Amino acid sequence: MGSIGLRKIASIMLVTVLLVMGCASGPRIRHKHEYTLSPGQEHHAGLVKALLIPINATNEKPVAGLDIANDRITALIVSHLESKGISVERVEPAKFKRIFEAAQESVLADRKSGASGVVSAEVEFEDVIPAILEELEQTPDLVIAPNVVMRSAEYQGTRTIAWDGVKRRETVYDLNMSGGGLPAASIRIAVHAKDGSAVFSGYGGLEPVFRIDRALEKFVMREDLFQDDRNLREGICIAFYPYFGMQELCVR
Repeated sequence: MGSIGLRKIASIMLVTVLLVMGCASGPRIRHKHEYTLSPGQEHHAGLVKALLIPINATNEKPVAGLDIANDRITALIVSHLESKGISVERVEPAKFKRIFEAAQESVLADRKSGASGVVSAEVEFEDVIPAILEELEQTPDLVIAPNVVMRSAEYQGTRTIAWDGVKRRETVYDLNMSGGGLPAASIRIAVHAKDGSAVFSGYGGLEPVFRIDRALEKFVMREDLFQDDRNLREGICIAFYPYFGMQELCVR
């Protein structure tokens, strides 16, 4: 689904949550929210340091134009983590790319030599996390990989669209032109332990990506894409839910 590592989470329990705004005991998540959580891997007080890798560093299919607010989205992710008592270390994108590629080559070389005991030529992100941390000389409790990905939103009533835990009132789309599913951007968050094992991943809706140019009768990218921090904060919160607990409130 757009980022490295999804294919190897076979042991992770897939849970789909459908919660309605106004539910007294649950979070205010307004549409279905897709996430995976390893049993027994919920967040606890002993996890206090995180390495946040650059947005889309593990994205197999980045979409052109969705990187326009990476710095702002990164800052909001850091703020969200710090609100949970987690200190965050970051690495510059170009440096991370060099280290990531070198770690991949090293893992492949070990496999070809037979030293690793693994025969697959496909290297996933979790396979190289220990080598990356060794090169960075860091020992975080968590490694967090965010990706901005394209998803599909659906109309729910007049001018209301919903996807990945959010609903938006949308006035610029034309249902007849859209054909139903609408391109929308989401943030996907993957959380790994320092040994590389997958702990959690989840999606949170950000914003619809296009508007209709009625004069040209075609979709064009929205000029105000990712400018509303309320939308970004809500999507980030939902993407982490329920890693920080079932009572988490994610509101716009």
